[in-house]
Amino acid sequence: MDRMRLIKVAGGYETDIGHHVFEFRDMDGEPWGDKEAEGLNVRDIEEPAEDQNIRPHAHLKELFIELEFRALEDTTAHAAKRARKIIADIEKALGVDKFWGGKAQGTSPLSVNNLDVKKADRIYALCQLKFSITYRQLAFNPYAQ
Repeated sequence: MDRMRLIKVAGGYETDIGHHVFEFRDMDGEPWGDKEAEGLNVRDIEEPAEDQNIRPHAHLKELFIELEFRALEDTTAHAAKRARKIIADIEKALGVDKFWGGKAQGTSPLSVNNLDVKKADRIYALCQLKFSITYRQLAFNPYAQ
C-alpha cells in the first residue's frame, strides 16, 4: 500500500494515482464519489503456502489491484492512454525493490486483465491487475519470518 501511495509526478512517475489508493474497498457498495476521479483498490485474496520440509514455509501472496477512473479526457482513446500510463507507473513502483526490503524472495511481473474503457454519462476506464510476492515464514508462525 505504501509503495502505491508513492506514485506521484513529484516522485518521478507519470501520474498522481498515489493520492487515491484504497485497501479492500467494496467497489459495489462504495463506488467512487463525485469528487473522486480515479483510484486504486488493492486486495490480497489468495495466499497459498507450500511446506518444504524445512522450518520456513514458502508463501506466495497474490495481490490484485483494481484501477478505476472517470476520464477527464474527451475520448475513449485518451482514457485508454491514461490507463496505460497508470499501469506503467504501478509496474515501475513494483520494480523499485522486488525483495521488499529483504522480506521477500521476489515479485512476479505485473499481469493486466480486462482493461476496458466505457462511455456512459462520462468516460470510464476499468482494469484489474495482478502480481505476487514470494516470501518465507516460519512454520505456523505468521508473526515471524
